[in-house]
Amino acid sequence: MKKNIHRPLLLQAAALVLAALALAGCVRQVAPPVPPTTAATTMLEEILTSTPIPLPTDTPVPPTPTETLAPTDTPAPTNTPVEATPTNTPEPTAGADEEGTPAPTGSATPRPTLAGVEIDPDQEFTGAHHVDEMETVSLWTDQSGSLPDSQYLKMEMADSVMTVTGKLGQWDTWWVSGFTLTNFYIEMDVNTGDCNPDDAYGMILRASQSGQPTRGYLIAFTCDGKVYAKRLDSVTPYVATSILLPTATDLIYAGKDQDNTIGILFDGSSISLYPNRRYFTTITDTTFPWGRYGIYVQAGEAGNFTFTISEIRTWGVQ
Repeated sequence: MKKNIHRPLLLQAAALVLAALALAGCVRQVAPPVPPTTAATTMLEEILTSTPIPLPTDTPVPPTPTETLAPTDTPAPTNTPVEATPTNTPEPTAGADEEGTPAPTGSATPRPTLAGVEIDPDQEFTGAHHVDEMETVSLWTDQSGSLPDSQYLKMEMADSVMTVTGKLGQWDTWWVSGFTLTNFYIEMDVNTGDCNPDDAYGMILRASQSGQPTRGYLIAFTCDGKVYAKRLDSVTPYVATSILLPTATDLIYAGKDQDNTIGILFDGSSISLYPNRRYFTTITDTTFPWGRYGIYVQAGEAGNFTFTISEIRTWGVQ
C-alpha cells in the first residue's frame, strides 16, 4: 500500500468497430479499491483519443458505500429448465521420470455437482442472440488497433482465448466494448488460472457511452467462491456503492484453474445473478437503464492476477 496519494491521470483511447449490435470502441478506466485509506488514487480513462487529459489535482478519499441491497426472493425464469449435467474432469496421470521409474499416479478430482436447476438461455430468452468466440480482436481494440498493456491492465487474444491480467493489487480495472444493450441476459466463460483467494474477475455492465465519464455496474466472482456487485457512480473522485456484499455460494467452483460461467440478467431495474446457469439472487437498482458491457478485474493484494475468457454470449430479453 503506497503511503503517498498521487495525482490522478486520465488516459483516453478507444476504437470504432462495426458490429451487428453496437458501436465499436473500448474504454478502460482504473480506480482505487473502495474505500482506499492511503492507497494511490491514480485514474486512467482512454476514450477515443490517446492524448492525456489532466484531471484536478486534489483527489478526495472515496466515501464508504452508503447502501447495500440485500438479495431478494425474485424467482428464476419459469420456462422449462434443463437439468444440470456437470462433467468430471480428471487430472492427468503422471508418466515415468527421466530414469524410467514410474512417477506417482495422481488421483482424479471430480468437480462437485452444483445444486439447483440449470437454465437454458436459448429457451428462456427469445431476443437477438450474439456470440463472441474471442476470434475477432478488433471488437476489443482501441483506436490504434491494439489491446491494452499498461501499468494497470493487459489483455491478449490468441487461439480463441482472451487473456486478462489485472496488474495492480486491489484496484478496480475495466475495459469496455462497443456493444450497447438495454434488457438482456449475458454469459461469460472464464478459467480462473493461478488465482489467489482474493482475486476477482467479472464484467462491467450498462456502462456509459464513449466520451462520457464511466458509470455502470461491476459484477464479479472471487477465486474463493464469492460473488459481489457494485454500482460505479463516479471515477473522479472514485465512488462505488455496494449493491451486493461479497457472498459465498457453492454455485461457484472455487480455487485455481476452475471453469465458471458468469450469468447476469438485466430486465428493467432487476439484476439477477446466475452463477453457472443457476439462479442465485436478484438485486434491484434503477440508476443505469442501459449501456455497454466489458471486462472487469480486481487483482487481490498480491497483484498480477491473470484469468482467461473463452466466450461471451448475449440474448435480448423481450
